[in-house]
Amino acid sequence: LDESDIDSIKMFKLKMKHGLTRETMRDFQYLYRDKFNIDSEWKTLRRMSDLSQIEPAWYDCCIRSCMAFTGKHSKLQQCLHCHEDRYDAYGKYRRRFGYLPVIPRLHGLFQSKKMVSLMSYRYNYPISTDSISDVFDSSGYRDLLNRQVIADGVKLPHTYFSGEHDIAFSFYSDSYQVFRRKRRGPSATPLLLKNLNLPPELRTRSEYLIPLGLIPGTPKDLGSFVEPFQDELVALAHGVETYCSTSQSPITLRAYCHLNEGDIRALEKALRISGVNSFSPCRECEIKGIRDCSCPQNHYYYPLAQPSLDDNGDPLLNKNGDPIVHEWPPHNLPYRSHESFSAVVNEMAEASTTKKSNQIRFFHGIKDIPVFSRVECQHYGRSSAHDWMHMFENIIPNLVSLWTGKFKGIRGDYELEASVWEQVGEETVNAVKDIPATFVRRLPNIATDRSSYTAESWVFWFMYLMPILLQNRFNNSVYYDHACHLRDIMVVSLQFTITLDEIEQMRRDIIKWIREYERRLAVCTLTIHILIHLPDDIIFCGPAWSTWAFYGERFCGTLQRQVGSRSAPYANLTNRLIYSAYLFQITCRFDLSDILAFPDDLDDFEEDDAGVVSGERQYAGCILSEDPCSVLRPPHSSSSIITSNEYHRIVNYLKEVTGKSERSIKHSLPIISFTETWGKVRITPRGDSFRTTQILGRNQNARNNSGVRYNSQVWDHGQQQYRPQLFYGELDKIIVCNIPDDASWGALQGTTKLLALITPWKTPRGKDAAEGVVEFSMKAAQIATDLQSISAVVGKVKTRKRYGIIDRSSASTSTTF
Repeated sequence: LDESDIDSIKMFKLKMKHGLTRETMRDFQYLYRDKFNIDSEWKTLRRMSDLSQIEPAWYDCCIRSCMAFTGKHSKLQQCLHCHEDRYDAYGKYRRRFGYLPVIPRLHGLFQSKKMVSLMSYRYNYPISTDSISDVFDSSGYRDLLNRQVIADGVKLPHTYFSGEHDIAFSFYSDSYQVFRRKRRGPSATPLLLKNLNLPPELRTRSEYLIPLGLIPGTPKDLGSFVEPFQDELVALAHGVETYCSTSQSPITLRAYCHLNEGDIRALEKALRISGVNSFSPCRECEIKGIRDCSCPQNHYYYPLAQPSLDDNGDPLLNKNGDPIVHEWPPHNLPYRSHESFSAVVNEMAEASTTKKSNQIRFFHGIKDIPVFSRVECQHYGRSSAHDWMHMFENIIPNLVSLWTGKFKGIRGDYELEASVWEQVGEETVNAVKDIPATFVRRLPNIATDRSSYTAESWVFWFMYLMPILLQNRFNNSVYYDHACHLRDIMVVSLQFTITLDEIEQMRRDIIKWIREYERRLAVCTLTIHILIHLPDDIIFCGPAWSTWAFYGERFCGTLQRQVGSRSAPYANLTNRLIYSAYLFQITCRFDLSDILAFPDDLDDFEEDDAGVVSGERQYAGCILSEDPCSVLRPPHSSSSIITSNEYHRIVNYLKEVTGKSERSIKHSLPIISFTETWGKVRITPRGDSFRTTQILGRNQNARNNSGVRYNSQVWDHGQQQYRPQLFYGELDKIIVCNIPDDASWGALQGTTKLLALITPWKTPRGKDAAEGVVEFSMKAAQIATDLQSISAVVGKVKTRKRYGIIDRSSASTSTTF
C-alpha cells in the first residue's frame, strides 16, 4: 500500500465510525489537499474492494422478503408464499438480497499472524469433562470430535474439528425495526456468524463478527436466504486451500456451523418448527400444550402438571372428586432426537391427504427439515440453545405483571399495593446515581416507564435491585423467597465455569421453582417451560454466556443508529456491512491494526491491558507479582495536605503491619511527607475503576463509583492469629507513601506504598453481598489500608432509610458495551 491508500483508508474509517456525509468528506479532501492525498469516495471504495478481495453476491428475493430465489427456487417467477411476481413489468428484479461470501474473508484472516494466533484458542483449549467453561467443553462439541464429517449425504474421511486450523461458527439471525419504532415499521434481519475460535472476550465484539448479509424484511423461508452460505459450508467441510502467514505454507481450511443462536421466533425459522402458541412448541422435547378455556385468547399453556379436561373445558374428576392430572416427568421429558425430525417430515410426505399431513405437523410441531442440514454437524433438537437473555427478558416482566395485578386479569395474594410499587419505582430511579456506570445504563422508573426497559435493564434490576427493594414488601414472604430463588438460578447459570454437579443442582432448583410457580394455568407460558431446558442447553451447547444474544441485539441497535437513508434503508445498511467487511479484511491482510487504531481503541492482541496512558501513573515498587496492578489516574496533586485525623489513621495502619512504634513511625514519616494524592484508580488487567469521594462532587451527573469491596486482616482471638475478613465501604482518598530507605522498615525499606483511606459501612461481619442481601444504615470511623486490598467496585441502593449493597464480584458473567 502506498501513502495515498493509507490516507484514503484512514479517512474512510473515520467516515464509517462517525457517519460523515459525502459532502463532509469532500470538503475535508479539499481543505487538506496540500497535506493529504485522499482519493474520492468512489475511488476509495473501488480500491478497497480490490484490496479486500470481497465481492458481494446478489440474489433476487420476494418484494415482501418472504423468500430468496436461490438453489432449487432460482428459476421461480413468483413467491411461493405471497405469490408476488419476481420481476416488474420491465423484466427487472423488484428486490435483491446482498450476500457477503465467507471463504474470501477466511483467506484474509489467515494472512494476519495476529488473527492466526488468536484463532488458535480453540485448538489449544484444554477440554474438561467435569465442568463447562466454554463451548468446547460441551457434550455437543465433544461428540463431534469422534464423528466423520457428512456433507450432502457423503461421508468424508476426516472427523469434525480434527485440524489445527478448523473453525467453529455460531449462526445468529433476528429481525428488528429499522427505525426506532415499537412496531408497524420496516424491519430487517441481519445474518451473523460468531467466530468461536476467538477468545471469549473478543468473539462478540462487533469488529470480529462476520455479517453474511441483511435480509430486507422478515423472511418466511430463512433457508432460501442462507442457501449460498450452505454452499460454502459444504465446500469448507471438504476443505479449502489457503495460505497461512504463521507457517508460511498452504493449509487446508475447514469450518463448520456448530450452533444456532437467536430468540424463540428466529430459531423457529431456522428449525422450521411451529413454535410459540402451538400445540407442540418446544424444539427440545415433545411436551404438548393445553388450552385455558377461561381466558378469551384461548392460548396454549405448558404446565408440567396438566389437568384433563372434558369437551366443555371443565376438569375431569376421579372417584374421590380430585382433578385427574397428567404429569410430564421433569427429570425424564420425551426429548426430540435428531432422527425424529426426519421421521416426522417423511411421515408428512407419505401422508395420503393434505389433512392427514397437517394433523401430523400439528401434533409434532415440525414443518420441515431444519435449515442447516447439508453439513451434519448440528443436532436438530439440541444445537439451538434457548437464549438466556430472551428467556429472562420474558419471565421477569411476567412476574412483575403478576405482582402488580396486570397479568391477563389474574389476581392473587402475591400482589403488591400500588403505593408500594410506586415507591419501588422511585427508589429504582434514585439508586442509579450510586451504581457505577459499568454495571448498567440508567434505569427508568419501573412503575411508570417499564416499556423503556431493555433486556439488560430487566436482568440487572431483578438480579441486583429486586432482592433489596422487595424485601419485606409482600404480605406473604413466600413470594419474595420464590423470586430470590429464581435470582439464585440466574446467578448460577451465568458462572464463567460451572461444574456438572452445579448443573444438576440447578436442574433440581428449576424444577422446584416451576412447581411452585404453576398455581394457575394461564401463567404457564412457553418461556416458563423452556427454563427447564436451561441445564441441558449448558451441557450440550456450552455456558449460558457463550450462547446468549446480547451481542446480536447490540449489533441490531448499531444498525438502527447508523441507517442514513429513509427512502432506501436496506441498500444503505447493506452497503455499511460491505464497507465494514472491506475495512476489517484490509486490516488483516495488510497488518494495519495499529495504523488504523483510534486513541480509545484497546489493543485486543495483548494479554494484559495495564498500559499506562498520558496522565496515569504506575508505581512499580508497590506491586507484587501475584497481585493485580493498580494504575493511578488524575486528578493528581503533589502538594496536598492531609488532616491530622487522616495522619493518625495512616500511622495506626503502619504500626499494625510493621510492628514499629508510633513514635518511630512519626519520626520517619512526618505529616508533611504525605503530599501526593490521586483521585482515581483502575485495577488491571480488566478490573474495575474507582474514584474517591474527594472528587465526586465535581461533576453533578457523574455516577458514584467510590464504593469498594476490600479485605482486611482481623485478629482471631480463638486461633490467636490474623485472618482476612471481607468489608465494604467508600474510598475517600488515595495517598502515596514513600517508605524511607532505612533497614528498620524491614521488607518495606525503600519501597512505595499506596494507601487508601476508606470509610467502612457497618455491615454484618464477613457477610458477602455477592451471595445475599447485605444492608447497612451507619458508617464506621475512617481507616487506612493498602490500596491492593481493594478487590472490586460496588454500588448501593437506598430503601426505607437503609442501604443495600450491589456487589457484582461473583463468578458470574455480566454484559459490557
